[in-house]
Amino acid sequence: MHFKTNKKIVVTAMLCMAMVAAQTFAQKEHDEKPKNLKVLPKDIGGEELHNMMRDFSKSLGVKCSYCHVSQDMGEGQRPKFDFAADDKPEKGIAREMIKMVSAINSNYLAQIK
Repeated sequence: MHFKTNKKIVVTAMLCMAMVAAQTFAQKEHDEKPKNLKVLPKDIGGEELHNMMRDFSKSLGVKCSYCHVSQDMGEGQRPKFDFAADDKPEKGIAREMIKMVSAINSNYLAQIK
C-alpha cells in the first residue's frame, strides 16, 4: 500500500513538471518579438500575433506551413519555422488579403450608419 501511494505521488509530480515545462516553452515562443511585419502593426505582441495566426489557420483549414517556411525535424518532433521568411507566395497573398479587408473596413463599412 505504501509503495502504491509513493508511486502515485511520483507520477503526479512528474506530470506536473511536464506541464510546467510545456507551458514555459509555449510562453517563450509568444515572448519573442515578431519580425518582418509588413501589414500588421509593428507593436503587436507575440501572443496576440499567435492568436491571430491561429484564427487564420483554423478559418482557412490549413496549417502554419501553408504560408510559413518550415523544416521537418523528424518523426514525433514539431517542425521548425522561419516565420520571418518571405519565400512562400501564399504569405504574400495573405498580406494582400489583410490589406484588402482593412481597406474594405475603413473605406466602405465605416461609411455605413
